[in-house]
Amino acid sequence: MSYSRSTKADPSTNKTGWVQKLMQACRGPRALPALGALSFLESSLLPVPIDLAMVPICLARPRELWKVILVGALGSLAGAIFAYIVGAFFMDVIGDWLVSLYGMNESFAQFEALYAKEGWRAVAMAGITPIPFQVAALVSGAAAMPFHVFVLAVTGIRLLRFTLMAVVIKFCGAGLQKVLDKHGRGFAIFLIAASLLSIFALPVIV
Repeated sequence: MSYSRSTKADPSTNKTGWVQKLMQACRGPRALPALGALSFLESSLLPVPIDLAMVPICLARPRELWKVILVGALGSLAGAIFAYIVGAFFMDVIGDWLVSLYGMNESFAQFEALYAKEGWRAVAMAGITPIPFQVAALVSGAAAMPFHVFVLAVTGIRLLRFTLMAVVIKFCGAGLQKVLDKHGRGFAIFLIAASLLSIFALPVIV
């Protein structure tokens, strides 16, 4: 006599299915390139919530935090350089359009005043504050901030920011993992929704 295993779905397995898929994707070969691309966009063209994307990637790669930090920081640096070039050479054509598109005119004027007072330190402040980093990079280019000074400031502050995020996620890993275990599907939906809402809500926020 042969016995067959029941094919009835296990509720607990279904419950964590989204988490398993999410974590597998974050361990996959495309996770770090995706993080680099998001970091680039966050510093240049789109206000994407890079902090939320860091959570599942850091949890899935606890032994590669240094790699996550480096990829995020380099992607952010590349995006900032792109925005700097736009500000330096194409402000009238592209820069003003981006500022108006996201309703950042007031933020742009405020950062111009801050930059006039603080110089490169204003860029460092923008790297760890709610000031849209695209604005900081655009103003730096438009104001002809020395390129090497800009690169050094961005590299230092972005490495610091991604390191702090990774450390916080590491120490809060158990609690964050429980959230993913219980609400994996909701977290994935929230991540996508937050990315979209941040784009449309930016004019109100700033």
